[in-house]
Amino acid sequence: MAITDRKLFLSTLKDARSRAILLGRLKSSILDNSAVDLETVPFAGTNSTNLDEAIQCYIDYGELPLSGKLEDFWKVYEQALQIDNLEEEYGK
Repeated sequence: MAITDRKLFLSTLKDARSRAILLGRLKSSILDNSAVDLETVPFAGTNSTNLDEAIQCYIDYGELPLSGKLEDFWKVYEQALQIDNLEEEYGK
């Protein structure tokens, strides 16, 4: 349906901008606040080789892990956390 009303056009434009800002904040909350360096965590994705890229591909394009399971993001992250904790406990 074509937008022909000025008020609706501007309202929709403002709404789109607000959502873009929110999306940026949400991406930041995941990518910038992780307990491990996501770029160093290997991950098998359609267009990604590490967890950072894979998460961005999911958020931006809806690309799931090769398994098709959203849960795999957490599984790989959780394993990376455990490895990181062991390295801190016993030294690298």
